[in-house]
Amino acid sequence: NVCFFVFVLVISCFCFVLAAEKAAADLKKVEDAYETVYMEIRDLREKLSIDYGSEREFLFLHNQCFQLKVHE
Repeated sequence: NVCFFVFVLVISCFCFVLAAEKAAADLKKVEDAYETVYMEIRDLREKLSIDYGSEREFLFLHNQCFQLKVHE
């Protein structure tokens, strides 16, 4: 029966579209997670490239704001 064939075809196409939308949403989640991890790695590399002293004794000053007034 032609009607049944068309019905099956429409349902199949609908299922394919739903699967494609889910795959796109899953891909977006993975891409977002990748970007987050990439930024964290970049930040850690940047932090490790800074000289904080021979035993990293000045590491606690990272991202700290302070003012120093020198009177001569």
